[in-house]
Amino acid sequence: MFVLLWLKVHSGFFSYNNTNLRLAITSAVRKARKSYGNINVIVTGHSMGGAMFSFCALDLAVRL
Repeated sequence: MFVLLWLKVHSGFFSYNNTNLRLAITSAVRKARKSYGNINVIVTGHSMGGAMFSFCALDLAVRL
């Protein structure tokens, strides 16, 4: 189990942090913002993907 700020997260759901997916998504968002300006980004997923993309949304909000 990981503790992120005040959140407790099972390692299976926090796997987004340790994948190439994180790098690919942040790279794509940066590239899109460079081309189109400060655009809004919507992240979505279902079940396990929904859990992972909740972390993705938090990551993007903090990093970008």
